[in-house]
Amino acid sequence: MVQFEIIGGQPPAGLTLINPGAGGATPDFPPLRSVSGVPTTVGITSFTLKATDTASGQTAQIVVTITINAALGITLTPQLPWSA
Repeated sequence: MVQFEIIGGQPPAGLTLINPGAGGATPDFPPLRSVSGVPTTVGITSFTLKATDTASGQTAQIVVTITINAALGITLTPQLPWSA
C-alpha cells in the first residue's frame, strides 16, 4: 500500500487530502487518494506530497500546484416584449 502525506505547504483553503486506510485495498484495486472539498479562496497554491510504499519503505515526493479561478459570473438580461 502507498501512504500519502503533506510534508510542506497546504492545499487551498477548503480542500483536503483524502487518504483512506488499507481496508479492502488490493494491488488491482488500490484505495482512492484524492483532493476533496470546495475551495474558498482564489489563487495558486503549492504543497509537497510524500508517497511511502509501506511494504518496501521507498519514498517519493512531488510538488502539487492547484489553481483556483474566480467563479464565472453570468448576467441574464431578458429581452421581454413589455420591457422595450
